Amino acid sequence: MDPRLREVPTRERLNSVDGHCEPVAGSYQEPLITPDQRAELDRRLMSYRIDRNRGRLAANVLADVRRRL
Repeated sequence: MDPRLREVPTRERLNSVDGHCEPVAGSYQEPLITPDQRAELDRRLMSYRIDRNRGRLAANVLADVRRRL
């Protein structure tokens, strides 16, 4: 932290942070997904709930692919 900031009262620093974060928070929107994407997510979630298979680590999958090349 810039040592000069320590001289600014805490309340002022918090107000400054709020002022900078508010526009970012206010502009956030949920990402839009297509009906097909939603159906696929629902299918995967249902599959997980049925068998509790957590899948494999990406590093292990990539290692398998590299071994086969």
